[in-house]
Amino acid sequence: MSIISTSNRWLNRLYKATAILLVLLAVLISAFRLCLPYVPHYKDDLEHYINSEYQTNINIGSLAMIWQGDGPTLLLSQITALDNEQASFEIDELALQIDFWRSAQKRKLIYSNLILSGTEVYFDQGLFQPDDSSSLPNTAVKTTDFDKVANIFLNHISRFSLRDSQVIVQDEQSTRNFHINQLNWVNSDNRHQAQGTVVVDGLSSNNLQVKVDLKGDTMSSLPDNFTYKRTILI
Repeated sequence: MSIISTSNRWLNRLYKATAILLVLLAVLISAFRLCLPYVPHYKDDLEHYINSEYQTNINIGSLAMIWQGDGPTLLLSQITALDNEQASFEIDELALQIDFWRSAQKRKLIYSNLILSGTEVYFDQGLFQPDDSSSLPNTAVKTTDFDKVANIFLNHISRFSLRDSQVIVQDEQSTRNFHINQLNWVNSDNRHQAQGTVVVDGLSSNNLQVKVDLKGDTMSSLPDNFTYKRTILI
């Protein structure tokens, strides 16, 4: 048998194998997209999983999944992660962009981007004060539900983006409002870095270019410092 005929035979097999693989992928994608309308039925299951896994009390208003570009995006709306007098954590919309091909290859959910829009975080600084009932120096702050929610974003999510959100900080003298236009956050082990733009107390003269570089495993262990560059809008 000649080399040419042998090569042609193997090329023919390769073409057939490639065609079969492409058909299977097309069927897989089509089947996946047909399942998208049924995703809202699993909202309660998702709530139960998150709350059981992280010991939280998160409520999800609605759940959906759409196909954008070359992969699916999971959409969660009207999320309440915390709501009491000392702290609250609410999210209008959370978009989890899934890396379809890597998820299929690794057989587990792998996301390419996580975007939180319309997030509102409120907390009283008294949450992070030492417990007066203890006489030990450098007493660790008490564990709160706020710490549990913050722990998810610090230690269980590698990166996320905040858009059109605000953080409200209350102390004994005043209330400070930090409006976040855009903030990209990256976690690597116990190091947390972020960069974005923030408006303080609604004043254009307090428009800040913020760069965060912190180390710690919990909110209470993070140092109270970051660097920023102030820009004035005309």
